[in-house]
Amino acid sequence: MLQRAAEDPSPLVRATGVVGLVAGGWASDETRQILDDLLRSSSVDTHVALARAVERQPSAAFEDVILQLATSPTARSSDTSPRDARKSRALPFCQSCC
Repeated sequence: MLQRAAEDPSPLVRATGVVGLVAGGWASDETRQILDDLLRSSSVDTHVALARAVERQPSAAFEDVILQLATSPTARSSDTSPRDARKSRALPFCQSCC
């Protein structure tokens, strides 16, 4: 089911599926490629979907993902900076990197 979700056209469903696979230890090269594609997206909605999926399934495996999202052009153009996110506890497991 998570694999099907990871291949869904919706960024929200795709992000949820990929994050579930990685957090569960079932990541493959294909899964990592999908995650990289999500990170390379220029869509704010895609990055928000990925950040929310990671927030719901925190894992050390996502440290690089969090750092990439925090430094992406979409993060700089959004209303919430990484520092504001830390203050609001939006990503409580990420407090040391933001």
